Amino acid sequence: MNLNRKPVKTPGGKRRIVRDVMTRGFTQRKAAKAVDTVFRLMREALSCHEPVELPHIGTLEVRIRDGRPKKREQACSLPEKDRRNLESGVS
Repeated sequence: MNLNRKPVKTPGGKRRIVRDVMTRGFTQRKAAKAVDTVFRLMREALSCHEPVELPHIGTLEVRIRDGRPKKREQACSLPEKDRRNLESGVS
């Protein structure tokens, strides 16, 4: 697998999600910040081997394959400001 290859730009992706959030009445800056926050939290949850449930899509999980060296377990914790935002439901 070639890890040096650049990702292929496809129509849609993150820009499309930001545009869809903007149709709900958010500015581009707030929509982009919200989408970035969601992806960052999903990435952190997956790095802690926690499943991420996406409504109408399914569940994302990290699976460790047999025969590959396993990385050391890392302590996972959310920064205080993110914990506060998740608990109150405000971003």
